[in-house]
Amino acid sequence: MTVDETKFNEFVELKALEVAIANNGQANPKAILGRCFPVFPEIKQDIPKYSKIIAEITAKVNLLKQDAQKAKILELNPEFSEKKEKKVMPKTDGLPVMDIKEGETVTVRFPPAPSGHLHLGHLFGVVANYEFKKKYNGKMILRFEDTNPENIDLSNYEKIIDDVKWICDGDIDEICYQSDRLPTYHKYLRELVELGKAFVCECESEVFKNYTDASEPCPHRNIEHNKQMEMFEKFMDGGYEAGTVVVRAMADLQNKNPALRTFPLARIIEGNHARIGNKHRVWPNYNMAVAVDDSLMNMTHVIRGKDLEIGEFRQEMLMTALGLHKPQYFHYGRMKFTDMDLSKSRLTEKIESGEFEGWDDPRIPSILSHKKRGYRAQAFRKFILQLGISKRDSKITKDEYYKGLDFFNKQIIEIDSNRYFSIIEPKQVEIENITEIPFEEFTIQKHPENPAKGLRHIKTIKNYLIENGDFQRLQVGTKMRLMHFANFEITAKDEDKVTLKYLSKDYDKNMGIKANIHFVSTNESETENVTIIDNNNNHIPAVAEKMDKYKIDDSIQFERYGFLRLDRLDENGDKVFYFTHK
Repeated sequence: MTVDETKFNEFVELKALEVAIANNGQANPKAILGRCFPVFPEIKQDIPKYSKIIAEITAKVNLLKQDAQKAKILELNPEFSEKKEKKVMPKTDGLPVMDIKEGETVTVRFPPAPSGHLHLGHLFGVVANYEFKKKYNGKMILRFEDTNPENIDLSNYEKIIDDVKWICDGDIDEICYQSDRLPTYHKYLRELVELGKAFVCECESEVFKNYTDASEPCPHRNIEHNKQMEMFEKFMDGGYEAGTVVVRAMADLQNKNPALRTFPLARIIEGNHARIGNKHRVWPNYNMAVAVDDSLMNMTHVIRGKDLEIGEFRQEMLMTALGLHKPQYFHYGRMKFTDMDLSKSRLTEKIESGEFEGWDDPRIPSILSHKKRGYRAQAFRKFILQLGISKRDSKITKDEYYKGLDFFNKQIIEIDSNRYFSIIEPKQVEIENITEIPFEEFTIQKHPENPAKGLRHIKTIKNYLIENGDFQRLQVGTKMRLMHFANFEITAKDEDKVTLKYLSKDYDKNMGIKANIHFVSTNESETENVTIIDNNNNHIPAVAEKMDKYKIDDSIQFERYGFLRLDRLDENGDKVFYFTHK
């Protein structure tokens, strides 16, 4: 990915002005460099070059008088507030700020429904709770909210467990299932009816809605207590047909919010639940089960999406009525992709129709597909914490998201990824004066920053393979270099082959080198066939330099192509890689 020089220079000038105004007219270039990495991560490829640019722009800013600096920054950013810039803000780790009581064990949960693999939209919930638990050395529970027995596939449980464990480095303290806890919900449901805090309602849904909207009680709300208990026993003992009756909360009919005047607590559903069969007919609604579990499981902090904010009021009503412990709540804003579909139902349809091959298809924005491509869980966590778990809604493009994620992932995998050459569409190179090359072999470090990883040994021979894209750009009479090898002059070129004349070994910027390209040997003992699966799920055959015997999941880098994860060996024993990113 190349840097947009104009945008980079404008960004540096703006940040230099901000820092200078906050520091009596003087900015330190090193402070500006740190602010550039998250926005322009690709500058890491040439830090000396961009450090020089930053130093030059910062020096010009520092030469301006402070009044001129303020005038200039208002020209670039009319909304700039000097007072805001000077305000010293506390450092944040991206997590919500919540009270921690002395001596308490911080306990959080991630509560998915068993609906299949998680996608990028679920990450905020997993990461926010896991990182909060880690920060306070607490406890995190993976709790399946599976009290709707319809359309549950047993395999979905394991899919989610695998996804969550991967994101959390396996550090989950407990896994529980609400479908195992129905007797507990029934107990507290009965208690609510006995306390006069809930009632059995036989109204049709539309009729009941009319009463609620008008802040009027339905005919069943004020039935005398003994009769209510008889109706409840009938409800629990199978005396009603499914869909004809629900138990509702006895909330304040005068509440300004119609959603809080009452809400359902339990209903009857016939049929088999994938885990527990048909031993229960009465199933709790979301707020009933969550209120009971968050209290009995001693949740100290509930961190979840803003779309569930109304649940805080409903659940606190129930906890108050039952005398149960209440956790603290934090509802984070929604991060919406402007150009990527995260609808699980639509993604499922595309998989079932055959448009995508499965949840591990690289075109699917699932956790599984990113794991398969070679992303690391730590990169997701770092990126999300940098974005911040806040109450503010935000929008982001696919490119913006991956620009940040790839920056953090590259920091992790670059350290361990050995470098190699690979060629996708090969064309021939022939060295006409091969006997003039004074060495029979040359070596390249497997990792440019870690000599301990060893060397790649490449024999000096007459013929090599290069990429077709490079081949098309080479022109007779110009000079070029085979990477890490030697400098050449192009003496001839036909449809399938370019002829080179050896000039010298070491790179010399004064030679006028027009291209610096990678290559592989035509000697089969030095190469191997591989398949690269790209982000569009294209299976691309390539010939690669002979590599070490890697383990599945290891990352490597094909120079000038990008990072890849070893996925498997095919039926011929050849390596199959998934492309990660540049």
